[in-house]
Amino acid sequence: MRTIKSFFLSDGDDIWGGWEDLVDYIVYGRKGNDKLYGYNGNDTLFGEEGNDEIYGSLGDDSLDGGDGNDTLNGGAGNDTISGQGGNDLIFGDVSNDFLYGNDGDDLIFGFDGVDFLDGGAGKDSLYGENDNDTLYGRGGADLLDGGAGDDVLYGNGGKDVLYGYTGQDSLEGGNGHDTLDGGTGNDQLWGGKGNDSLNGGAQDDVLDGVRASNNSHSGVNTIDTLLGGEGADAFILGDSISAYYDDGNAATQGDNDYAVIQDLNRLQDSIQLHGSASDYVVSDIPTSLQSQFSGENAGIYLDTNNNGTWDSTDELVAVVENLKADSVVLSANYFDYTDNPNATDWHPANDSNWELVFQDEFNGTSLDESFWNTRYTHHNHYNGRTNLWNNEAQYYVGDNEVIDGVTYDGMDIENGTLKLLGQKLDQGITADIIDPLTGYADTQTFGYTSGMISSHNKQAFTHGYMEIRAQVPSGEALWPAFWMLPTDGGWPPEIDVMEVLGDQTDRIFTSLHYTDGQSNIASESGEQVFSNIDFSADFHTFGAQWDADKITWFVDGQALYEITHDIPDVPMYLISNLAIGGDWPGQPTANTPDQSSLNIDYVRVYQDASGILHGGLADDVLSKDLGDLAGEAGNDTLTGGTGDNHLDGGAGDDMLWGSEGLDTMMGGLGLDQFILGDASGLFYDDGDVNTSGATDYANILDFALSDDVIQLQGSAADYVLGLAQDGVSTEIWHEQATNELIGVVSQVTLNDFSQGFVFV
Repeated sequence: MRTIKSFFLSDGDDIWGGWEDLVDYIVYGRKGNDKLYGYNGNDTLFGEEGNDEIYGSLGDDSLDGGDGNDTLNGGAGNDTISGQGGNDLIFGDVSNDFLYGNDGDDLIFGFDGVDFLDGGAGKDSLYGENDNDTLYGRGGADLLDGGAGDDVLYGNGGKDVLYGYTGQDSLEGGNGHDTLDGGTGNDQLWGGKGNDSLNGGAQDDVLDGVRASNNSHSGVNTIDTLLGGEGADAFILGDSISAYYDDGNAATQGDNDYAVIQDLNRLQDSIQLHGSASDYVVSDIPTSLQSQFSGENAGIYLDTNNNGTWDSTDELVAVVENLKADSVVLSANYFDYTDNPNATDWHPANDSNWELVFQDEFNGTSLDESFWNTRYTHHNHYNGRTNLWNNEAQYYVGDNEVIDGVTYDGMDIENGTLKLLGQKLDQGITADIIDPLTGYADTQTFGYTSGMISSHNKQAFTHGYMEIRAQVPSGEALWPAFWMLPTDGGWPPEIDVMEVLGDQTDRIFTSLHYTDGQSNIASESGEQVFSNIDFSADFHTFGAQWDADKITWFVDGQALYEITHDIPDVPMYLISNLAIGGDWPGQPTANTPDQSSLNIDYVRVYQDASGILHGGLADDVLSKDLGDLAGEAGNDTLTGGTGDNHLDGGAGDDMLWGSEGLDTMMGGLGLDQFILGDASGLFYDDGDVNTSGATDYANILDFALSDDVIQLQGSAADYVLGLAQDGVSTEIWHEQATNELIGVVSQVTLNDFSQGFVFV
């Protein structure tokens, strides 16, 4: 049975220690600088007045320093230690301890075990050390260091410094201008009131400069600095309750309250905003702040008047450092809105409103010549083997192409990868300019060969999402690219989906070249720089979403740059090439690799209903469910799908296949066939005998009775012709309980089926 014994020491400097087993001591040191030592029981030791040293030793002890600058060490066991008055030094030791500094500037160490550290009043330093600890700074400018383990740190009042160190830590600054550093691990950082500095450190962190656990603060009159560090970090600028940093004053731009995001990595990080994307605009930072920041910086604003463009009434929410305004895209996957949080990252492959209309996976053993040329075909200068306007040093060749008896290799296909090969020549290739051009030599010798692919006169696109997955080469004067030019051979426009300089493989260049409203040639370019990424080390995806009103550029599925003016609306074809030398990258030097390779995994094009898929000079077979098809030259076969399609055969003898929806068809020049049914069934019949099919038929715009044919399923007896409301056009009806409209032949009156029809 355990015994409790109490001792009251003198007012002098006493030294006392326990000595008996099965005894729990209660000791009062009274005045003086005492030294108290517990034994192996659950002891209660009071230093009271004076600068005391108290050691709990074994057992679950309670130590109270009292007044004075005391040193308290719990020893083994689950101890409770209170420093009370004075500047105390407290050690928790190996078990699960409760450590309180109380008044004074205290230094507290938790050591091993799951400890609770509370600094109390004063300027305290708290170290959790090992295991999962909880630290409270309370009043004063405190230092809190969680140490190893998953720790919880609360700064409370004062100008505090909080370090999570290792583990998955939670840090909350509370009131005051606090500094929070998560260290390694997936940490959560909340600044609370005051101008706080948050550094997530390594791994995936959540940084919220505003909210505290009681949700009582919205960021008004505070400026917080957020540094995510390595990993995929989340910057919180609003929650489901409100937007942060909004002072509600429409007369100001919000330049007294905002967050500064110092290192947004758009390929990894995210920004959370209250509401939806339509509540915000992105522009340059206010003039009043520009002297405080260097370089180009973007401002995220609440669109207070909901007009969709920045003006002086909009409220600044955040400054994103080192990114142009065009490089912060509100529709990007790295934005997460509380009204419609991202379930998955957007990509056209996952969107039912988009379809894949072109792809080359390079799974064969040779280049598909129905898709690609291996030189420029819109000009014949130097045989179309170089871009002379850029003063490039390479001569483009095909796969083991023989020129003047010499075999040159500009590309290989291996294991599903197309390699565009740059190679230095021992003996250069001399080429005639062929089509003379002022300022360029009649002959030129090229010291390098390289590879390119171009879909000119093969396939082209108006609008869509163009994507390449590629690994770029590294080396001085190398210039890999994926880009688009108009099919008519003019320039501009030009859309550069991806360009890289071989000696700067941590950055991607994206551009639009255009003619402005004053007929001047102009360009908009975005330079996207990424820390800790080398695009030559592995494969990455590069894409551009070309809409009627904007172009948005993507890297690895994240929107990185957007332009909303002077958007081209003409057919454009694809090019990917490895240029060597030129005015921009500089001419080759001794540091330029003798051999290099642009490695391409695939090229894909997606379109929604606004897109047009164009054929080329050959006899093309084109199909798509959504949007429009244009065969251009050749005897083409165009097949619409479930949507409302426009099919334009262009020149040649074309075959236009309908399907469902409200389609328009133009055969163009030549002897064309409009297929409204085949042996397997009738198109444009919705199967509902109670409706007339007025929203589901083919509208043939240029039928020529002497040249063209309309194909129907069944026989003439199954149909009846009628005069349309315009008094000229002919309607084709399928006879049934309620006649079904199948087609309208615009501006042509047909009286019977004796000419211009075929039945199957």
